Amino acid sequence: MFLGDLKIKELITEHQLVQDYVSLEKQLQPCGFECTIGTIFTLENDMGVLDFDNSRRNLPKRKQKEWDNKDAVILQKGFYLVETNESLTMPDDLVGIINPRSSLHRMGLFLREALIDPGFKGPLVVGLAAFSRVQLYRDARILQISFARVLDISLLYDGIYKVV
Repeated sequence: MFLGDLKIKELITEHQLVQDYVSLEKQLQPCGFECTIGTIFTLENDMGVLDFDNSRRNLPKRKQKEWDNKDAVILQKGFYLVETNESLTMPDDLVGIINPRSSLHRMGLFLREALIDPGFKGPLVVGLAAFSRVQLYRDARILQISFARVLDISLLYDGIYKVV
């Protein structure tokens, strides 16, 4: 079952489900919460390595893009990582499902995302592929998270991005 705006707002205000948001009134949606652009990164030319148990994992270095004097950045065609302003503290019985705002598609942007596991804490980092030039402003709303209850769970997030 997906949570509606009233339950999401309660979890935000009483349990810090989402922190560091720009405007609760603007970002809260009927069935989700919209997150905003905090930092944009490019990937350096290092080779990434992914294996089964992460013993050989190597993530390419990332370089932060600088905002211009209007708090904007122009993205050329390519791939970027976007870290949200918002941080989440996921309860043990909720999963977050990330979807792009439809405006991105209309501009030639393609968001790559993953589930937000129960127990995850921290900001989100998503992939953004630009198929055309686009200007993005700091704090632009880029994605929406829908929250759903998880039944019969025993495992919580314990990946390398775990914030303690």
